[in-house]
Amino acid sequence: MDKRLFKDIIVIFLLIILSTVSLYSEEEAKDKVCILLQVSLSESSKWDLFRYVITDAMRVELNLVDFIVIPVSEWQEIKKREQFSDTDLLSGANAVSLGRMLEVDQVITGFVRVDQGRILFSLKSYDTATGRLTGAVVKSGRAGLHVYNLINEAAAELIPALQAEISPLPQEVVIIQEEKLVKDITFEEEISEMGRLIRVTLLARGEDEGAEILLAGDRLAGVITNGKLSFTAKADTRLVIVNRKEGYHPDRQVFKLGDRDKRIKLRPLIPVARRGLELEYTSMQMLGLGGAYRYYIKPDQFLVRVADYLYLQYPFLNPNARPVIHNDFMLQVGHYVLFPPSSRFRVMVNTGLGAIITLFTDFSLYSNMDNPIFTDFYLNILGFWMEANFSHWSYFYRMDMRYALGWGNNLIGAGGFSNGGPVLTIGAVKKW
Repeated sequence: MDKRLFKDIIVIFLLIILSTVSLYSEEEAKDKVCILLQVSLSESSKWDLFRYVITDAMRVELNLVDFIVIPVSEWQEIKKREQFSDTDLLSGANAVSLGRMLEVDQVITGFVRVDQGRILFSLKSYDTATGRLTGAVVKSGRAGLHVYNLINEAAAELIPALQAEISPLPQEVVIIQEEKLVKDITFEEEISEMGRLIRVTLLARGEDEGAEILLAGDRLAGVITNGKLSFTAKADTRLVIVNRKEGYHPDRQVFKLGDRDKRIKLRPLIPVARRGLELEYTSMQMLGLGGAYRYYIKPDQFLVRVADYLYLQYPFLNPNARPVIHNDFMLQVGHYVLFPPSSRFRVMVNTGLGAIITLFTDFSLYSNMDNPIFTDFYLNILGFWMEANFSHWSYFYRMDMRYALGWGNNLIGAGGFSNGGPVLTIGAVKKW
């Protein structure tokens, strides 16, 4: 009885050893995969949860089709030893290098981004033996339970590519698949080349809601929503953006980025203007005030201007004197130079004709005059404007070089105004 029991124990022991060896051999035959999903481009670290969810779900899917997934603890040690950053592993070369150190057959790398209630994630797989890209998927949708459907779709697309490496497909099929992958991985490859990333948040006023933000002038980063837009950019670089919206002039701005996340308040956009009303005050016509109407033939660039300035001339030192009334009427054309309509500082030059009508209020003088109304026609040779330009208002300083023509019944005669010096004016323009 004891001998039989002893034999049974020996048989069972041998069976266990054989089973263990069989299982070990079978496991050794399975392909090993390492999932390096380390990069999160989300606004908050709380969204890192999705990175873990995607990693665990992919591990389950891979186990179901007989792939062995290397535990995170194993590759984290090597990553730390080799001093790879999380972003470094977005590079296929770095991911493959780490995979070879782990002696795995394939590596999967990628990133996750959650922004404004939506999730975007990208996964790429590489064969460690050849370094070849074997598969890639990009998925986006609502950030919630819907993410599991996205993971299933990603697994359904990526796993066949991994299995194909075990039983390689015909070369013509591989070529077709690789051409298809190029469309899906462009955005991720750009990020891979970027290096260290920071989060940039642009802030805009309510009127600029819906404006499009272009990076480097041609790549759409997104649309201003609820007064802001967030995206990732390379640290310690120069950021060039163009802010544009229908009915407004596009505005180009340049910022210097550091090594930390940055919040940037954008300048208000300048609406496209077709008309303007001016209020102005002139140095040589101090007891007066003027107004003007602008019509922009080319919006905010080339204009026709009709102006009128009413003022009094009064010799305060003479108690017996009566005021003299002057009305200065101008018709001019102007053109902005050097700076675009979106600039906060603008320069304009103008030219035109004008006439100053003079009326004496001392009617006793009329008995000695054939014509009591005097008109001085003049040529506005050159007007030079400097403007502080804002969304709906501009504030200007103007110098005019005028030359009196001496025509008809006039007072000034032919020649320059104020001994040839410029006429100085300040004012404001309401644009629409």
